[in-house]
Parts: sequence; structure tokens; C-alpha cells
Amino acid sequence: MSKEKLLELIIIAIKEVLDIDKEINQNTRLFEELDIDSTSIIELLMALEDNIPSLYIDPEELNADDFESIGSLVDYTHNNIKIEKIAID
Repeated sequence: MSKEKLLELIIIAIKEVLDIDKEINQNTRLFEELDIDSTSIIELLMALEDNIPSLYIDPEELNADDFESIGSLVDYTHNNIKIEKIAID
């Protein structure tokens, strides 16, 4: 999945979880600009796992830098999509 598509899906999820309709983009800072809290982060991660095929989020691998901005969350998400390998007989 492309980073552009991930950005689109993440923005939709953020707007749904936070119940906002303001303009946000990859540079939007999650804590400073959107006042996201830990409960909202959990809801967001669950929504992303539900809506992005093959996304696996390991809580042990998460760190604060992954939530600095929407762009950093896109990068984290992109790096954690598991590609299923197709066996060729």
C-alpha cells in the first residue's frame, strides 16, 4: 500500500476517532495541534488495524516519535504492514 493511501486512511481514522472536521495533513502534530490523548491513541491504533489490511501493531515497538505528526504515523504504519508471501509451486 502506498504512503499516499495510508495518509488518506489515517486522516479519515483520526477525524473519526477525534470527531473533528478541521483540515489536517501529514505535517499536523498529533499532540500539539490535535490534543490527542492516550485513550484516543489506542482507539486510533485499533481503527487502523481494522481498516488497513495486513497491518500489525506491536505495542512493545511503539515509541513517542511514531506519534509526533501524521507523517511519522504514516511512516510507522507503512513499515508495519506485513506482506504475505505467495508460495509458488
